[in-house]
Amino acid sequence: WFHPDSVQLDRRVPELYFTDLQLDGQSLEAGDSTGILSKSIAFTDAITLKYRQKVFTIHYSALEYLHPDKISYFFQLAHFDEGWRKADNTREATYTNLSPGDYLFQVKCRNRHGFESSPISLNITILPPWYRTWWAYSLWAALLIGGLITF
Repeated sequence: WFHPDSVQLDRRVPELYFTDLQLDGQSLEAGDSTGILSKSIAFTDAITLKYRQKVFTIHYSALEYLHPDKISYFFQLAHFDEGWRKADNTREATYTNLSPGDYLFQVKCRNRHGFESSPISLNITILPPWYRTWWAYSLWAALLIGGLITF
């Protein structure tokens, strides 16, 4: 026999990790020719993408072995998504054609009893093309002023 009020809900929320980063459908490895990852994505806090690297997928997973099918995932890309989005069973988020700028990708999970984890995050910087940088604008201005003076 037991007392029902002594039964505790499982408050343990599994730990989350980023498991893969794909660029145009190809998984990136630490130290590969793209130069995006210097170490595994699980231990990376920030990445920098060139303006042409517009299609990327981030995979994530929680370390839950008893009831992995009962874990709910939520993600958001700050400065792009309106709020938290509920993920499907694929445990991935794909983004395409983002404008140059700084973004913060976050993922959190909820266990089967509704207790949420703290979000994990990845800072993403998308660089502008060379002709939209401050030094290119300076060059355009210098050419314009030089042309006006010459005229």
